Amino acid sequence: MRTLQAGPCNVNVYQTISDHHILQDFQVPEEEGIRRELYQLFVKYCEEYLYHSDLVVVTDYIINMPNILNTQLYIKNVCMAMINYIYNLGFPIVRYLLSVNLNHRNGFYARFDNAIDHYVTVDLPYDPKTNQILYVIDRSVRRKKIPHHTFIIYDSGIVTQSGPNRVANEIAYNAFLSTVQEIRPLVEKGVCVWDVSSIRK
Repeated sequence: MRTLQAGPCNVNVYQTISDHHILQDFQVPEEEGIRRELYQLFVKYCEEYLYHSDLVVVTDYIINMPNILNTQLYIKNVCMAMINYIYNLGFPIVRYLLSVNLNHRNGFYARFDNAIDHYVTVDLPYDPKTNQILYVIDRSVRRKKIPHHTFIIYDSGIVTQSGPNRVANEIAYNAFLSTVQEIRPLVEKGVCVWDVSSIRK
């Protein structure tokens, strides 16, 4: 029974609590044989259900969940899908000039949109069978799903390189660094000249 005050009068309200209604204010019993972590798990579920019958469905599923393995899990083999490297060119770059001068040079394809990107994205197609660089004429490397290395270059000169394996990545790394050195006077911040003549057609 609860007593509510309505103006000058008190109103007695009788509320029937069903045996199937879950009461939230209870303590963890101090009894032997009760695993405290499981009990706390069920208590957490109690907060999400109003009726005992709904909670029973969940707890029965947990208790009676069948085992799908009867042996200990262990790692048998590691399949390498991609390796990421982070390094620095050693000098800052002008992103737009890097994308223009690197694009279509030595097999690289570069793109940069200063409205949405903070970095230059560079793709370098390769042959998965030989790990060698592919000189693809078509620009749609990503759309045609041609395997390629990816380089992300920030204006600070920091580079994130992604590739399939160590051998292919080393080939791409050497090709990238040698190409960047070729165009360094055209893309290095504070050194390059910001005019049309400095942009490679």
